[in-house]
Amino acid sequence: MSHEDDEVGYGRPPKNTRFKPGKSGNPKGRPKRPHSMENLIDKELSVKVPVKENGRSFTIRKREILVKRIMQKALEGDLKAAKFLMPFIEKSEIKNIMMQSQEDKDRQDAVYKTASNILQEIAAMKREAGLGSPEEQIKAMTPVFRRGPEEE
Repeated sequence: MSHEDDEVGYGRPPKNTRFKPGKSGNPKGRPKRPHSMENLIDKELSVKVPVKENGRSFTIRKREILVKRIMQKALEGDLKAAKFLMPFIEKSEIKNIMMQSQEDKDRQDAVYKTASNILQEIAAMKREAGLGSPEEQIKAMTPVFRRGPEEE
């Protein structure tokens, strides 16, 4: 060993304080973060528990049990429970209305497409029989099913 190997300085600690081969400088590792209250509550509410309802046994999450109990209290006349549930009920109702209106629009579109297809088939049959241009035929039959706002 030369004198240069024993030299101490920046980036060269004394030999006796250096990490031993195979040993880490942080043997315990990084300390774990403490659990937040939100994570603990979410974890606890996600636990499934056995329940017996109407003579039927099944497992549901604790958050579902909590909602059922609050709902039951509100139905029994507990105003605090009812007041707590109102924003959720309103949001749910708005969502249901939005979904219903979209379903109605989809049904209406399907009816209009079917009607349009029928008109096109009739026009094709008339065209084959030589009864005028397709545009004239479709315009003549459109009032039966639907006219757009520009045609009224």
